Amino acid sequence: MKVIIIQYLSDVEYSFLEEKSLINKKVSYYIMNPKGGSLDEHDNEFDNVIWVTKKQCLNLLKFENEKKLVTTTYEIVGKHE
Repeated sequence: MKVIIIQYLSDVEYSFLEEKSLINKKVSYYIMNPKGGSLDEHDNEFDNVIWVTKKQCLNLLKFENEKKLVTTTYEIVGKHE
């Protein structure tokens, strides 16, 4: 999918074990607008990519920091619509 970055939101850093190796990961979050392409156009970091409502998104997320980020994003986007 092709997008235009509208605004940087934040970074989340975490660590996990993979095959007895400690992996340190940093994920950067942005507000983006879709500009074409397909949701099938993604790298192997993702199992699947889907469009969902805010409520569906919050129900799918496991971690409170992710839920807070989605809620904050909706507040920001709502101010600009």
